[in-house]
Amino acid sequence: MVTQAKKPPPPPVEDAADSTPVPYAVPITLEFESIQAPVPTDPIGYTVLNDDQVRRVNTIKTNFDDAVKYLETLRDSYHAGETQRALNIAITHAETASMWAVRAVTKAV
Repeated sequence: MVTQAKKPPPPPVEDAADSTPVPYAVPITLEFESIQAPVPTDPIGYTVLNDDQVRRVNTIKTNFDDAVKYLETLRDSYHAGETQRALNIAITHAETASMWAVRAVTKAV
C-alpha cells in the first residue's frame, strides 16, 4: 500500500482592502457611565451599618489584628519547620475567624 505525501497548504493571500490606509482620522467620543452610590434596598443585600455595628466591627478587627501580630512574632521566633507551619495555619484560621465574625455582625437580620 502506497501512501501519498500531504501537500502543504497554500500561502495566505493578502486582502487588498486591509492594506489601504484610511484617508481621514476616525473621531473618538468618550462616554462616561454614571456611578450611583449603593442604596439600602440594593438587590445584593448591601446595608448601611449603624454606629453599634461599626463599633463592633472595629473591635473585632483590632483584637484579631493583635492576635495575628502575636502569632507572626511567635512564628518568627521558632526555627523548626513543623512549628512554623502550625503557626501559619493558626494565622490563617485567625484571619478566617475575623472575617466570619465581621460577617456575623454586619449580616442583615
